[in-house]
Amino acid sequence: MKSKRAVLLAAMLLSAACPPAVLAFPPAQVQFSGATDYRADNSPYGSRSNGRPDSAISPQQVVALQHRANHGDAWAQWALGNAYLDGTGVPQDDRTAARWYASASSQNLAHAQLMLGYLYERGRGVQKDYRKALHYYQAAALQGNTTAQNNLGDMYQYGRGTSGNPAEALHWYCASALAGEPVAQYNAAVMYLGGRGIPPDHEEAARWFRAAAAQGVFQAQTILSALYYKGDGVAIDYSEAADWARRAAEQGFPLAQENLAYMFEQRNGVPSITSLRTPGTALPPREVGGAALTE
Repeated sequence: MKSKRAVLLAAMLLSAACPPAVLAFPPAQVQFSGATDYRADNSPYGSRSNGRPDSAISPQQVVALQHRANHGDAWAQWALGNAYLDGTGVPQDDRTAARWYASASSQNLAHAQLMLGYLYERGRGVQKDYRKALHYYQAAALQGNTTAQNNLGDMYQYGRGTSGNPAEALHWYCASALAGEPVAQYNAAVMYLGGRGIPPDHEEAARWFRAAAAQGVFQAQTILSALYYKGDGVAIDYSEAADWARRAAEQGFPLAQENLAYMFEQRNGVPSITSLRTPGTALPPREVGGAALTE
């Protein structure tokens, strides 16, 4: 006889663990494995991109950046901070990275304030200090930096460097979410779904999960699938449930793969095996919560 799949209740979504990352169980922060790029929007160094640079900067570029940085160019100071944090074109050195970010932050450069806040929160190159992390995240967030807004929401939600304040956390998540940041869209959805410290609103949760899911956040796709399956915050729609589970499954998310298999067994939204595409290579195991389906 088939055993029932475990149900992970919505409230558990808020307490499940995940490394600080652009995706969050619980709501968390953008993961900087180093600098995201050497450049920033509206800077002389080109457009800011996501992810690590494709290749190391040349010695000549390092010399040019150092020259500009030493003459007070905030963008060059930020760029050097990124290079030292990554060890790209220069020896990896968190302390030197922090020094250059601090120089650029003193000139009110939001990108540098974001990174300096990250270093203070993680204790990289500086002594861990949540109050200073909060200060720099807030400075960048007030300038409209969407990553800083999301991270500031996390600080308020979990009381790091300040008293816990769910309403303030939701405010900053929503500010970032409205600007199109998928992490913040997901984090706002989790708050609305769990309702810890704020009135729960499952319709609003479903709206933000859908926004994040549409941008490829596989955890959001998985939860949205379960909401459609159960009719929670949205009308029951097995076809939508199967479609979102399939999208997450194709990214290798085990829970989505399990849920999709269950829907196939039940013939709910999955008419035939030929309509399914083979999921991609499984990702490394993650400590995440999710919404499993039950019989």
